Amino acid sequence: MPLRCSGFSLKCLQALFSLSIFNDEPETDNWSSTRSEVSKIAIMVLMTRCECILNRFLVDENDLGDRPLPTARLTEVSFVLHELAHMVIHADTASIIPICPHLKTGLAEGNPKKRSHLLLLFPTLCELVVSRETRVRELVQVLLKLIAKELTL
Repeated sequence: MPLRCSGFSLKCLQALFSLSIFNDEPETDNWSSTRSEVSKIAIMVLMTRCECILNRFLVDENDLGDRPLPTARLTEVSFVLHELAHMVIHADTASIIPICPHLKTGLAEGNPKKRSHLLLLFPTLCELVVSRETRVRELVQVLLKLIAKELTL
């Protein structure tokens, strides 16, 4: 990605995150049916984009060998991992996440903070555990712990 495009790409990602996120604070309780529908669309686009970014990072890291990754790529993947760690989604949005039915049932029971979207990225996150980038490994560790908590492990 050309350097001039990296800022725009991050802004687009930031917009997708903001459209998908659920802020359950009482003063910002504005979850309407329209917001719900927008969130359902945005989450699927966001998860596809995140998986693409993470997979591209894995390929680049393997292809480059000992050479350093471009700063834009590190910034992008760090941003995605960081935002994923802080993202909580509404139950309406979580209901459309394509995960196994038995997982959906288990996740629905008594879990007010929905992070089921992380389950979609689980295989890719497992691959990132061996990244040579310390910051990436640290963020992946946080996400894997959140997945374990989501699964009540």
